[in-house]
Amino acid sequence: MKEWIVLILAGMLASSAALADDWRRDGSDAEKLEQLIRAMPNTAAIMLQVGERYNNLYWAARQGQWEYAGYQMAEMQGALRRNAVTRPGRAADIQKFLDEGFEGMEEAIEAQDDQRFFRSFEQMRGQCMVCHADSGYAFIKLPAQPPRPNNPALYQ
Repeated sequence: MKEWIVLILAGMLASSAALADDWRRDGSDAEKLEQLIRAMPNTAAIMLQVGERYNNLYWAARQGQWEYAGYQMAEMQGALRRNAVTRPGRAADIQKFLDEGFEGMEEAIEAQDDQRFFRSFEQMRGQCMVCHADSGYAFIKLPAQPPRPNNPALYQ
């Protein structure tokens, strides 16, 4: 029993020693700000989320899960808005994409109109490709038809 108590106390002491050098508590305001800026997700990390939503959006519509498609569209837009905050140098391009990339999609989802949705989805994909090219990432190409859903909510 004494060995366990000693181990627990040693762990607590090690934890408190590690906290003694914690910039979150002890750093200057400038240091805290710099660390928080460095910790913000970059565009590549956020684009992974957007890519997941892209697949889910396509498959939700294809399966007629319109409420889920609307959710995916909104989450995709939210991730892009967060990217504009974390990477202000990309904010203008992101806003342009938000203004043009989702044109007609919300209405197609609300109307549960497959044909309108897939026209809008293809337009969005095209805008993705334009943004990728403008950002120096033309080699990142999105499939017109993602090969399979990547979310268990869409497995059939």
